[in-house]
Amino acid sequence: MKLTNRWNLKKQLANSDNEFKIYKNFKNFNTEINYRSFVLIFLSTVCYCNSIDGSFVFDDLPAILTNPVIRQFKNITNFFIHDFWGHPISQSLSHKSFRPLTSLTFALNYALFGFSPTSYHILNIAIHNINVLLIYITSNKLLLRHTLNTSISDQASFICSILFAVHPIHTEAVANIVGRAELLMTSFVLVTICIYVDGINCGYFSLFRIILLTLTSVCSLLSKEQGIVAIKRTYSNLPYHKYIAVTLLLLLCILRLFINGFQMPNFSSFDNPAAFHPSIWVRVINRIYLLNYHLFLLIYPVNLCFDYSMGCMPLIETFFDLKLYITLISSFILITAVVFCIIYIDNYRLELLSLLIVGVSFFPASSLLVTVGFVVAERVLYLPSFGFCLFCSWIYYKLTKRRYSEDILHIGLILLVTFAIVKCIKRSSEWRTEFTLYSSGLKICPNNAKIHYNLGKLFAESGNWNAAKINYQTAIQLEPSYLFALNNLANINLQQQKFKDAEELLKKCIQVHPEFPTAWMNLGIAYMRQKQFQKAEDSFTKALKIRPKNADCLYNVGNLYLQLGRKQDALRIWKNVTSLNQKHKRAWLNLLILLDELGECNEVIRLSSTAIHHFPNNAPIHSQIGTCYGKLGFFQKAQMHLLKALNLQPNERIYLKNLDILYNRWKIAQKRNAVRKKTLCIGPKPSSHGNTETGNHTL
Repeated sequence: MKLTNRWNLKKQLANSDNEFKIYKNFKNFNTEINYRSFVLIFLSTVCYCNSIDGSFVFDDLPAILTNPVIRQFKNITNFFIHDFWGHPISQSLSHKSFRPLTSLTFALNYALFGFSPTSYHILNIAIHNINVLLIYITSNKLLLRHTLNTSISDQASFICSILFAVHPIHTEAVANIVGRAELLMTSFVLVTICIYVDGINCGYFSLFRIILLTLTSVCSLLSKEQGIVAIKRTYSNLPYHKYIAVTLLLLLCILRLFINGFQMPNFSSFDNPAAFHPSIWVRVINRIYLLNYHLFLLIYPVNLCFDYSMGCMPLIETFFDLKLYITLISSFILITAVVFCIIYIDNYRLELLSLLIVGVSFFPASSLLVTVGFVVAERVLYLPSFGFCLFCSWIYYKLTKRRYSEDILHIGLILLVTFAIVKCIKRSSEWRTEFTLYSSGLKICPNNAKIHYNLGKLFAESGNWNAAKINYQTAIQLEPSYLFALNNLANINLQQQKFKDAEELLKKCIQVHPEFPTAWMNLGIAYMRQKQFQKAEDSFTKALKIRPKNADCLYNVGNLYLQLGRKQDALRIWKNVTSLNQKHKRAWLNLLILLDELGECNEVIRLSSTAIHHFPNNAPIHSQIGTCYGKLGFFQKAQMHLLKALNLQPNERIYLKNLDILYNRWKIAQKRNAVRKKTLCIGPKPSSHGNTETGNHTL
């Protein structure tokens, strides 16, 4: 017993001596931290600075631009009852992505700078810079605890943070604005680890430290679901403390499920084909394959793509697939490495810790626990890459201690970092616009139907219908049941007056998905254009049965009634549309025009204040209101609205014609002559703002 006590005393003295050396050397660490911090911030900023003036792309559009919650910064409760995309989280169609803290930062961006994408990109880069510094601090704490040598921990942690700063796999998380969820979650996870390690080093956890740990853990979870890995048990050997920690973790999981209404999101085979394959064997082996592919991207981040779904990653379905054997071999190597580290844990403790950081942080997104809505996602590797960089930096340091290898390794590291920076700059430039993003994706995944579909949408929005049709047709060839591609190609055919072709495509849509209201509505438009009014009405009725408060469909019903001469019914429908959706511009315009045609200018004047409130700069609406004021003899107000319309669209002859009529009634010859002179300078054909426009849906 005495001998044992002496040995313990000797160990304590040795540890005290080591701790003294650590604190003595810590001053040297502080003198260099400013220089190293500058280098790290410089490197991480250089990698992504060309994304600063990038636009909103891909998932930024639904998460920010069209998300009504983002525009309600003062209504904080909204962020806790809606998902990341702005839908009520209690609804069955919700994506169930609960990230209120991330959404709040978007709302703050909007409150300060509106929809200027530059401010969003700057904040993303700033958070990434903070994370790089946190990686430096966190890895230093972990290495220092392992090595008890400040010099070693300082060097290895600096290399670790450099690798993290320039790793190309981070481009999606940083250059894509919605990647902020990963950035924030990682920040809070790293802070949690720092607090936890400090508590272990102190030998106890004060109440303040426990509260701080809880807050940062909850914040990481509120930033993104993957942040659940931040929960740590307190430093104690007492069994009940471990049970408390596990209980708290389970309570957080239950709370998260409660927020979801104990429902899982409804993903489809388009999102994750492997998860919906009927064969269990195929599901299991493909999930393992995708897990290995994510790890491969950490090691070799060269062929990167924004979307890996819909034909990009063919499933392993036979024993003759080479990917099967690559998966088995890589899995065997990985398992062997982990087992080896466990067996020789005294010599490979840090390597094991690094691998555990990778595995544990990636596990929630691995599809092994729950089905996820993606095949491969580069953004989910942002936090796991910390473990990978820590592993590489420690192996690098150990190799440099071997004779004759240090210079070669330093040169190799410089070349590797240079390549990574160049790759980051190139990749972040691809995230600047939707066109460059989708074009780059097509080079990596030419068989991805979604990429062709997205390119088709871009071409259609720019008016390049031929290019849009080619991409939509390619998407349909790759995925014949692609509803949105079928629907959008039908819309182009409607625009080009190829009504029969549009009809056939929309029938295919309905055959694939009979409860697709947009397809039924657009089919009604196709029938209406072919003068098949009964079929058109039946199609609109079917669409409204599926979605009763569909303002666009009701608007088209109004157009149908107008063509049938049922003007009062059309009037009733359009009034209903403007009450359902007060921002429905075409319904407002058609309503005002029809009221004028029916001689109800007083009703137009009554509705004018509401219409102008919603559309203060809409020239046709101002023109119609001005026309009615003129008919009623309110010439001053008529002139005000007609001039407003002309200022908004100076080359519209119809507005000049209405002004000519007004000044003729008003007996102001001088102004009438000026209007006529201006009319002669404009082309001969006036624009028409009639009420026969249809509202078909592009998806």
